[in-house]
Formats: sequence, C-alpha cells, structure tokens
Amino acid sequence: MTYPIAQVRLAEGPVLDLDLVPRLELGDEQIPILSRRLTVGAPVMFAIPPTSVETGTQLAAYLLAQAGTSSYYFLDLAVSPRPDKAELFTDLGVGVQLACDAAAPNQPIAWSLSPMRSATSVPVRRTVGITVKAVIVEPKMERQTEVNREEDFVVAYGLRESSFEWRYRASQRRGLDGILQMQAVIQAPAGFDVRADVVVAATLQLPGYGFGRRRYRADLPAQVRSVVGSDRSQSTPIVAIESATST
Repeated sequence: MTYPIAQVRLAEGPVLDLDLVPRLELGDEQIPILSRRLTVGAPVMFAIPPTSVETGTQLAAYLLAQAGTSSYYFLDLAVSPRPDKAELFTDLGVGVQLACDAAAPNQPIAWSLSPMRSATSVPVRRTVGITVKAVIVEPKMERQTEVNREEDFVVAYGLRESSFEWRYRASQRRGLDGILQMQAVIQAPAGFDVRADVVVAATLQLPGYGFGRRRYRADLPAQVRSVVGSDRSQSTPIVAIESATST
C-alpha cells in the first residue's frame, strides 16, 4: 500500500556535554555529581506552514484546512548517554511540557510521537516522512511479536496531551548508549507561540555504592531546557519539503 508523504530534511543543531545531578531522598548517602555523562542536542522546533508544502498535495490541503484554528510544528530531540567505566544506565526518560499563552483557546498537544514503541534502538534520521494528516512515518525497525513491557527498549507516553515523554530501558539485548533520537509533531492554536520545556532524568548503577541504582537528572542549560516556536517566523531549518510516497 502506498500513500503520499512529505519529506522533511533536518539540519543538525549544536550539542552539549552535560552533568548528571543526583536526586537525593531522605536518608540517602552523599552521591557525587557525574560530569559529562550525557550529550544532548539543543532541541529544534519549527512551524510547518502550508506554504512550505508543494501546492496541490494532500498534506498542503490538510494544513490549509486547519490553518484558521491550528498550526503544526516539528520538534526534534536527541540525547546520548555516556557512562564511565563500570557505570551502567538502566533507564532514561525524556519529558516535554508544552504551553501557549494563557489567552490561547486551548493548549498545544503532541499530535504525533516517534518512536512510539520499539524493542530495539531506532536509527538516527536526518530525513523524516510526514503523512497527509501530519503524522510522522515510523522508521523500519524490529517489532515485538508479543506484548511484553519488560522487553521494550523505548515507549512513548502522552500522545494527544500537552505533557509527554519517552522512556528508555536497558535490557540484556540492548544497553542504553549511542544516539537516542525523538521527534514529535505538535498541534497548537494558530497565532500563538508554543513553548516546549524539556527534562531529562536517568537511573544509573554505580560501582562503589554496592552497585545500587541511583536516580539523576540532567543539568540542562537554558538553550536546551526550553525552545519556542512561532507560526509567524520566517526562519526554518528545513532544507526541503517535497512530495514522495511510502509503502
């Protein structure tokens, strides 16, 4: 089965090596800050205006039909765990909170999330397909034949909500390393800027602490912690959007 898609080509943004700060609870022993254990790309968010899509395509028609009430944005995120020596990342979460001005008729939501669910890592993509209804085309990857949450490598939560996240879990088959890329299409009220606040948290197994698991959060600077998109801005990191098909 074939259906039309638009190909969005993404530009690469700056990356930063960040520290992990322990999330101490009552009774916890002193745990050190872990320096440069996470590489995070500055989040990229931009509007997908109808004028950026080839005239006459179904996606252009869909965006034009929605333009009076809704705007759509593309959000690209990437993190890379960098454990040291005998350290082990056991799980990692990347959360996003969306918001518009209080005067907006409604708040923005995650219209589409990728990856939604996978038993293995998802390949890094610089070109992403979007269907005629502004839904991200999932990359080809290994899919589970049985529903077994213990074997999930990544699961997305919060579709069609203003708060959403991706949760990664290491397993015997796959460790938490390499580049972990996440993308979302956001639907927001037309004419209002959209703000996305990002949080990253992880659990590590540390040598010297009885190999117990310790919870950390990433110390995110302002350029990584928040990103704002506007449907009135003319700047965009898109190289091209063109008509294509997918099977």
